[in-house]
Amino acid sequence: MGAFGSIELTAAAKGELPAALRGDGIAVLNADDPRVASMATPARVLTFGARGDVTWRDVSLDRLARPSFSLGYQGKRATVRLQQAGVHQVVNT
Repeated sequence: MGAFGSIELTAAAKGELPAALRGDGIAVLNADDPRVASMATPARVLTFGARGDVTWRDVSLDRLARPSFSLGYQGKRATVRLQQAGVHQVVNT
């Protein structure tokens, strides 16, 4: 929650970013978080997540807990191997 005091106030502040984009921009929004997925923007929206335009699957961790996964977009998939530890890093990709 940081300096904003609540998740709702943090989401409202972060919502200022896609709202400030121009109409010819692209907003990349997390489809798995309803607060983010519903952010207003004049830009084209590209979503990511388990249900987004860009998706991941087959997540596995190596012996150092670094994730590997299959990343997909428009019917194409690529293998991604991250150097940061933690399955939560997949969402940050």
